[in-house]
Amino acid sequence: RQSAASTLIARRQVAVGVSGGLDAAVHAARRLLAIWRSDPVRFSSKVFVKLDLRNAFNLCSREKMMEGVRRLLPDGASYLSQAYGIPTNLIFGQHIIQSESGTQQGDPVGGLGFAIVLACARDAITASNSPELDLESWFFDDGSLGGDIPSVATFFHNFDRISVEYGFERRPDKCEFSCHESAHQEVCATFRCERTNRFDAVELLGSPIGGSNGDAFAAALATAAESTFDRIVEMPGAHQAATVLAYCGRGLTPHLCRTALPDLCHI
Repeated sequence: RQSAASTLIARRQVAVGVSGGLDAAVHAARRLLAIWRSDPVRFSSKVFVKLDLRNAFNLCSREKMMEGVRRLLPDGASYLSQAYGIPTNLIFGQHIIQSESGTQQGDPVGGLGFAIVLACARDAITASNSPELDLESWFFDDGSLGGDIPSVATFFHNFDRISVEYGFERRPDKCEFSCHESAHQEVCATFRCERTNRFDAVELLGSPIGGSNGDAFAAALATAAESTFDRIVEMPGAHQAATVLAYCGRGLTPHLCRTALPDLCHI
């Protein structure tokens, strides 16, 4: 685990083998945005980008996974080779479908295999002279980029160009761009997006990090919770309802306590 963590952290991946990696990614982005908001003139050319990949776990290249694990984590090469070295058969009735890409659902090291493919793609992007950013972090396929507009744009466009070889494709409808109002037109022209968010309205990995969007976030969360609870009450069996209720809020509440208290504590 320590070897995997050190290898992937060096490539900005915090989802595998990193205790508290999600929390760290959220707080790092929050601190950076707070600095940028403090001086809109000095930091007028900054942009924060959230990347999301299309069906990434199912489409990542197994060939690149094998190459990457032999180079980055040779101790894990034997297992991943047995699991993904050759295509496997997916049987549906009388039909047999060849499983040739991605990781298998339920595989305990599937996340590691995916992270290795993404790490290799990132190595290739870095080797293409992409500039250093103020912030880059990945939680599996959710990427966060921050820095000067030209620097982030270079990484962004290099990612689009190089990542296809590794089985990745960016989802334009799920990517978000945030900046100061003065940079709106430049960001839209550079990244070919139609809209931008203000730095104080950013949410990342399920937490508000903008500094002033805690009220709106909490209101939306309460509305969603109310709708969920109404549906649970209508369930025919008490045992099923109790099971669903136990799982609905169990993960979200501790996550928000760890990552969103700076924005929610005054509510």
